[in-house]
Amino acid sequence: VDGIEFTELPDAAAPVGPDNRPVVSSTESAADYAPYLSGGRRLGDRLDVGASAKVIYRNVADFTAYGLGLDLGARYQLVQGVTLAANLRDATTTPIFWDTDTTDRIQPSLSLGVAFTRQMAGGQAALALGSRSGGNAEDDAGTAPVNAGLEYRTGRIALRAGFEEERQTYGLGLQLGRRMDVDVAYLQHDELEGTYLFSATVGF
Repeated sequence: VDGIEFTELPDAAAPVGPDNRPVVSSTESAADYAPYLSGGRRLGDRLDVGASAKVIYRNVADFTAYGLGLDLGARYQLVQGVTLAANLRDATTTPIFWDTDTTDRIQPSLSLGVAFTRQMAGGQAALALGSRSGGNAEDDAGTAPVNAGLEYRTGRIALRAGFEEERQTYGLGLQLGRRMDVDVAYLQHDELEGTYLFSATVGF
């Protein structure tokens, strides 16, 4: 995320007032880097379960932090072309240790969704609907957001678009080989500049 404005008071010893208003002292950026180690298993003909251990490295301006977390997931094929899914993020309440000797904790959040897939124009189209609760998902009124996304996959290319918590998202996926995928996504932000997400997956 770029365009994060840090502010300070002209007179740090005086209270905020008409003659001592906060001014922008610098404009910084923030980034997260997170390698995952994931595994999954099929249970029966329709149910898949999986888990991902992750290490988080976070950089905000001149401050850095790291953390360890665990995500859990399950997917169930209801009928042909209809899949239900659940994802529990930060199941162990992921701690984030800052170099300022302070600690934040990412609270668990649960995502539930359904996806509809069908063959279309020589490729495969998918519509996904979902919602997330817990963590920082709810708005000020305590309402969990509804997310929606579309994907069209043909050959080794996947095109994506949707809404996440009322923000527009766009994405592109490339299959570089039998065991490697690369994905890039853009997430709109109303108050800050947009967020770009890059990921690479290697199967073994």
